[in-house]
Amino acid sequence: AWGPASKSCKSLLNRVGNNDPTLTTLTILPNKDFTDEDMLKLSGIIASGKNTHLTSFYASGHHVSPTCLNGFGSALKIAFCNHKSFLNDLAFGCKNMGDEGIIMFCKGYYNEADVSCPGRPGIIRLDFSAKGLTSESFLEIVRTFSQGCMKHLNLSDNDFSKLGPIDHICNQSFSRLETLNLARCNLNGSNLNEIAKFLEGSNFESIELILSGNPLASGSKHLSMLSNKIHSLKLDGCRVCDDDVEDMLAENGLGEKLRCLDLSCNSIRSNTLARIANVMKANESLVDINLSQNPLTDDCVESFVTFLHESNKSLSSLNLSQTNLNAETARKLFRVPRLSNLCLFNNNLGGGDFFSCPTTAKLIASSDLCTLDLCGNNATDLDTLLYTLYECYKEDNGATRKLDVLELGGNVVKESDEIWISKLKRLGLDVARDRPAQNQI
Repeated sequence: AWGPASKSCKSLLNRVGNNDPTLTTLTILPNKDFTDEDMLKLSGIIASGKNTHLTSFYASGHHVSPTCLNGFGSALKIAFCNHKSFLNDLAFGCKNMGDEGIIMFCKGYYNEADVSCPGRPGIIRLDFSAKGLTSESFLEIVRTFSQGCMKHLNLSDNDFSKLGPIDHICNQSFSRLETLNLARCNLNGSNLNEIAKFLEGSNFESIELILSGNPLASGSKHLSMLSNKIHSLKLDGCRVCDDDVEDMLAENGLGEKLRCLDLSCNSIRSNTLARIANVMKANESLVDINLSQNPLTDDCVESFVTFLHESNKSLSSLNLSQTNLNAETARKLFRVPRLSNLCLFNNNLGGGDFFSCPTTAKLIASSDLCTLDLCGNNATDLDTLLYTLYECYKEDNGATRKLDVLELGGNVVKESDEIWISKLKRLGLDVARDRPAQNQI
């Protein structure tokens, strides 16, 4: 369809009303016209129980009035109280929805529904990112969904800087929660303290907690109270330094459930790596660490790599991009047992003999690595690396090769390098790179 008809949601909503079994995800793109009338029609269909196939509804970027949001919440409440478990993944509203819209939706959805309908189905995944929310909305969302079956809650890119105590709102908090995204919500240490106290009292098994881009600094220490409640923690760009991480990891390093730790884009220099090594000795649970874009010192990195070489039992993925890593330490990383994914992007390793020395390729060939990222290292002499890798792998036709992907983008690839890249590809190694510049006539 062309013109106004192409922007109308009428045909999509008709399919929802006719219970089209092929339409399980309703996505209203931003270029569509999604009006209050459309939301009212969708709400009516949901409340009637006519549709049993729709599981997801995505309509972010569209303005909907608070009154219609309240009606949408009420429709979901009616459907769930009738034990209709079809629609449980939601993302809707625009950046101007604000507290009024969220609160109206929550009041329509809750309205003592959890009390009157114990064990009812409910929303499992909710995305309210970048909706102009403040702390008032945060409290209303907690009040509405903390006793339900919420698993994935995204509240990123809102402003919760005035958030105060939370634990007085309810006795139980998100018992099924798996992911909580509070990235870029202007949270400070005091706010995080309240959130941590609230989550500490919950009985979920463990969560992925995303706090990226919040000015937490020393406030990150409050996470120490969530020992054994976090399996993945993202603190990238949170202004933390070595002392902050030391306080956060405390005595048991956030417990034995912590598997993924992202501390990238901070001010970490030295002590943190020794503390992480101690955590790994005690728990043997960490499998993924991101320390990229930190001003790490050579001696602390070398000590950490030595520890990994001698004692690694769990770590499989390590990101040391943009950490000024030197060539000799980088080579030592290839000797670390069980390390399968390594990212060394943008460390200027092309300035010395890292790529031109055959030892580098031999160590890579004999490593446990499956994916190696050497992009952005300004290398101009890849021929020795590629040729030596081929020589190492060709003896058994690549049968013992563990490396599946070698990433070389941001380095100079010559036409002659393409010959070895083609040969490596025939042995099963995928080399991602920038194509050689074509000669212009």
